[in-house]
Amino acid sequence: VVASFTPLTRESVRAILQLAMQEFYRELKPLEVRMRVQGQAYEVLADLCHSAERGLENLNERLEAHVFRPVREVVQESLPVAGKTIDIKAEDNRICVEVSTLSV
Repeated sequence: VVASFTPLTRESVRAILQLAMQEFYRELKPLEVRMRVQGQAYEVLADLCHSAERGLENLNERLEAHVFRPVREVVQESLPVAGKTIDIKAEDNRICVEVSTLSV
């Protein structure tokens, strides 16, 4: 039996990233904090996680390194975070995480 597959497209990888971010937000919800992800941040993450040959590549490791760990660190440094917003955005093709007191 020969099984062939077509690698995921960049758009599919972006959709998977959005689902992963929604799942991660569930971890933060009990802290009564908001999370806002800038569209360009998804583009930077898609660049990191998409491979033309393989489709999705090292998603969990890259999300942990570039988003999840930095968010957890910012939350720890900013306690209490209730009522605050965590902004995940792209600057100079890098992911940046900030906490603001502004709500949307």
